Amino acid sequence: MNSKKAKLKNYTSSVPADRSIMKIEQRLVEIGASHIAKSYERGSLTGIIFQADNLTYKLPAYVSRIEEMMLSQITKPRPGTKDRITDQACRTGWKLLLDWVEVQTTLIVIGRRHIIEVFLPYVYDFQKDQTFYQQLEQTKFKMLPGPK
Repeated sequence: MNSKKAKLKNYTSSVPADRSIMKIEQRLVEIGASHIAKSYERGSLTGIIFQADNLTYKLPAYVSRIEEMMLSQITKPRPGTKDRITDQACRTGWKLLLDWVEVQTTLIVIGRRHIIEVFLPYVYDFQKDQTFYQQLEQTKFKMLPGPK
C-alpha cells in the first residue's frame, strides 16, 4: 500500500456523498443554521453555505484537490480509472467534511466552543466571493497581529 494513500483519512469511504451532505446539514441545523445552500463550480458541488448567528459561512469539501492527489498516485491507469477516482474523491471529500463538522458541532453543543470560534475562517463574503481566511491569505495575513 502506498504510504501517501494511508495518510488520507476516509480514502476508501463507501458512504455516498449525498448521505454525508445530508448529515452535515442536519448537524448545522442542530447548532442553529437558519439557511443552508450548496455551492457549485463548473457543475460540481464544492461546498455548503449556511447562515447562523447572523453570519454566512462557506465550508469547502476540497473534492478536486483530493481527486488530484488520488490520481497522482496511480501509476498504471486502466479504462475507467479516472471515473472511479472521481467518484471516490467525492465520497472521501464529503466524508472528511462530515467528520470535521461532527466533531466541531459536538464541541458547540456541549458548550466548549462557540459557532464563530469554530467557523471564523469560513465566514463568507458574497460580494468578494471569499471566506475570511481567503481574505487574510490574500493580504499575506497582514491583518493579524505579529510579534512585538
